[in-house]
Amino acid sequence: MRFVNLTLNAKISMAISAAEVLLHPDSKMMKELVQKNDFKFNSGPGLDVVLSLVTRREPIEILFYKSLNPWSAAVGNFGGEAIHFNSRKFSSLSFHEVVGCLLHEYSHYCGFNHGTGRLANYKTPEKCQYSVPYFLSENVKRWI
Repeated sequence: MRFVNLTLNAKISMAISAAEVLLHPDSKMMKELVQKNDFKFNSGPGLDVVLSLVTRREPIEILFYKSLNPWSAAVGNFGGEAIHFNSRKFSSLSFHEVVGCLLHEYSHYCGFNHGTGRLANYKTPEKCQYSVPYFLSENVKRWI
């Protein structure tokens, strides 16, 4: 098991189950990732991405946090030791968005990023296609 649900939230538990299936080497997601060799932002070819995602075995904790900024658009974050869901945003998330956020933050745990610079944390069409974290979160509906 890659995730430890410390929230005791049922939606997160179900999302963890779905994410675990997608992170299996034979999943539809992983088969697509192996074929994708146009990632940017120091990700390497698709096979390297898959190997990074499947070989990370230390479980990561899932927690809630309350954003200090009530208008924050952040849904979740990886704080170096755990994945945190923004409790102010969580109730409005669909199941697919929760799974996508888990995969997105898990990819950060595995060493992938959005890029560098002042606008690194802003989602763009280019990042949704060529950045591992955004590619995973934006395409999860195709794989479930």
